[in-house]
Amino acid sequence: MAYALSRVSGCYFEKANGALVQELKQQLLRFSVLAGDTDSESIEILNHGGPVAAIRHLQSTRTEAEIAQHYRSQLEAEGWKLIESDERANADQSFKYCQNATGFNFSVWKYAGKTGYRIALLRNDKNSGVDYCSDKR
Repeated sequence: MAYALSRVSGCYFEKANGALVQELKQQLLRFSVLAGDTDSESIEILNHGGPVAAIRHLQSTRTEAEIAQHYRSQLEAEGWKLIESDERANADQSFKYCQNATGFNFSVWKYAGKTGYRIALLRNDKNSGVDYCSDKR
């Protein structure tokens, strides 16, 4: 029974937020990727009642700092506002930016001689009553 309810709920959100999912996916693909960086999997979509998200997982041979700076430069040039940043020496780095109702999340880590990173766009659906970035400004 619980499985059936979760499937019905999932179908509702997919149908209700289909346009938002496509919009976030297209916006995410607009962010340039450094030459030589590759997708480690297909774009992941989260659309199950919380913020709707489009997530891109990538791999690189560059340093964490180089990758982080690449995305910071793009975001700041487009007027995004830094909301949260966690940068520790020799550790994972992450940051969040907001622009209007949309959030941009970034995280990077080292593994097996490579650098993995994730970029994501998040937005609450129109029925949530509040935009994703409203409590983060």
